[in-house]
Amino acid sequence: MNEYNHQLRLTAALMTNPVYGRRFDELCGWFNRENTEHILGDKVSIKAQFSERSPINLDLPDILICDRSKGDRPHPRLVPKPPKTDEDFVSFILLKNKSCSIWEFTFDPKSLHKIDIKNNQKSYMHLFDIHFDMHIQPDERFSASKDSGVLGGLILHYTGNNTFGIAIIESLRSITIKEYQELTGDDPILAYAKKAYFDPIYYEENVEKWAFDEFLEHQRDRFNQTIGVCNRRQKNWHTPCAKQ
Repeated sequence: MNEYNHQLRLTAALMTNPVYGRRFDELCGWFNRENTEHILGDKVSIKAQFSERSPINLDLPDILICDRSKGDRPHPRLVPKPPKTDEDFVSFILLKNKSCSIWEFTFDPKSLHKIDIKNNQKSYMHLFDIHFDMHIQPDERFSASKDSGVLGGLILHYTGNNTFGIAIIESLRSITIKEYQELTGDDPILAYAKKAYFDPIYYEENVEKWAFDEFLEHQRDRFNQTIGVCNRRQKNWHTPCAKQ
C-alpha cells in the first residue's frame, strides 16, 4: 500500500430535486481539489482497476442516503465494518462485471438539516469535499492512487472481483444551479432530463406524453417551484437506508 497516496481528496457535486427534498437526483461530477483558489477545481473522473487489468471508467453511480438520527446503518454489503467515527462519510462498492458502483452517503442530523436549509434557499447543488484515507479502509486489498493524466482524478485498485471502500466527508458547501453553470459550463438539469427521459423503463411512457423539449422545460419548471413543495415532501421523507 505504500506506493499509493494516503491523502487523496476530491469534491463530489450532487444535485437535489426540489420536489423530493434530500434525494440526490444527479451526480454532476468529480472535481480536483488541488492547486485551485476557486470553489471548484478541474473536472476529473474516477476509474476502477481490478487486479492487473487496465483502468476502466465507471458508469454513473447509484446514490443512497443514510440518516444517523433514525438509527440507520450503512448497507452491510457496502460496509461490513462501519468506521468508528462521528463524521459524515461515504461508503461505496465497485462491481467488476457491471463496471458500475454504488455510493452511500451517511449523515448526522446537523448535516441533513443544513441540506434542507440550502434546498429551501434554492441552492440545489451540494459540493462534498471527500477524503479517501487509505489508513481507514476495511479491506486491505483495496487502495487508491492519483490518475497520471493531466487533470488528475482517482483510480480505485482492487486485486479481486468486487470491492468496497470508505471516504470521509470533510465539508459541505451548497450553491445555486446558476452558480454551478457559471463555474463549470455544464447544465445539470439538461443532463438529468436526458437520463430520466431516455430511461428504458419509462421511455415509451415519456414519448407518448412529451416531446423531449417539453419534458426538459417541465424539469426546469420543477426547480422554480415554491419552497412549500420541498417542505411538504421533506416531512414525508422517512425511509431509512433506501434509494431515494
